[in-house]
Amino acid sequence: TPTPPPRPRPRSRPPFAMLGLPARPLLLLLALFSLAGAAEPPASVDELVSTLQASLREYGRNIPQWLRDEIQSNNLTRKAVRMLTEPATFSISFDGQTVEKKVVHGFRPLNDTKKTRVNIDPSKIWQIGKAIWDLVKNNKAVVNYSTDWSGAVPADVTDWTQLTEWKTWKSKMYKFEFKNFLGQKLTEFEWAFTCQYAGKYQGKGQYLTLCGASINEIYAYGLYGEEVQASAKGSDPFNYGTSDDPIGGLNLQVTMSSQGHFEKTVVGCQITMKGDSTYTTIQCDQN
Repeated sequence: TPTPPPRPRPRSRPPFAMLGLPARPLLLLLALFSLAGAAEPPASVDELVSTLQASLREYGRNIPQWLRDEIQSNNLTRKAVRMLTEPATFSISFDGQTVEKKVVHGFRPLNDTKKTRVNIDPSKIWQIGKAIWDLVKNNKAVVNYSTDWSGAVPADVTDWTQLTEWKTWKSKMYKFEFKNFLGQKLTEFEWAFTCQYAGKYQGKGQYLTLCGASINEIYAYGLYGEEVQASAKGSDPFNYGTSDDPIGGLNLQVTMSSQGHFEKTVVGCQITMKGDSTYTTIQCDQN
């Protein structure tokens, strides 16, 4: 009796089978990350498969048909990579509210902001500290809270410790968050504006010093090679009071950039801070 041929051993299903995807498109995706100049491309196909699995489980209904077709037809293009890594929306959270907006790709300048000056005598106030400084570089906090700040004090005063009766102020949290078209979070930056206020010079006035931004959270999706940069700026010192009762004021701005493989998107928030601890959010929007 002839010996029957050995049964073929069952082949283990490749990780792509769990997604119903061929191996080639994922390899192409890795190559495209490299061509796009990713600082931190995905470490392996398995890692990328794991990410796509999670994405399909959570966002599967939102994946457009053309992207599904490209995956199934072994024709994954740079457009597909761009869809995953490029922000589609961003949200701004401040003063207890959250506003979500669509990202406008390409340069779009901020609208001019009209400044209302009431009882201002700018010649009595000048700025000390720094005009601009870095908060975050390459996803890491680099701010030095001892030296990175701005202030508004009487003209010719160079040392804020000559003033007395300082009080500490901190705003509610401000946050920028970027997501791709699936709703995956790409980057996030959360901070609070801080100041010393109510400083008096020889018993007179209310001035500002040590104004800046205190970082609470930095997030960047490493698998997609996202990067967060942020900086702060102090400008336009004013006297919002009177000659007899001066109130020093200062504009403070925080700017964040969210950068992927294809495009950088910049957003910013600007407030006017006054020496009596009142402040106004002038503008929070995409630059």
